[in-house]
Amino acid sequence: MDTKNLKDEYKVTQLISVLTENLKGKVNLSRIKFLGQLIGALLKVQNVCFEKLATAFETEAKSASSLRRIQRFIADYVLDTDLTVIEPVEILLA
Repeated sequence: MDTKNLKDEYKVTQLISVLTENLKGKVNLSRIKFLGQLIGALLKVQNVCFEKLATAFETEAKSASSLRRIQRFIADYVLDTDLTVIEPVEILLA
């Protein structure tokens, strides 16, 4: 794994930690981890194509599994509009 991937993986880990602090009790932990991966992938590929996002997830799962996870999330999950993710995104942009 090259240095850039390690840096990206660290940022996603940091993002998940901040999301967990801010959303604990409001959102399931697996959803928090998914949101961290999704935000990290969005910033990395700068594209909303689900297939490209799935390949950018920092996980050991196959990209096809990540793709199905993205599709299920978008189709089924209603995100509370009161939840803010501005602070965690600022970590990734630093």
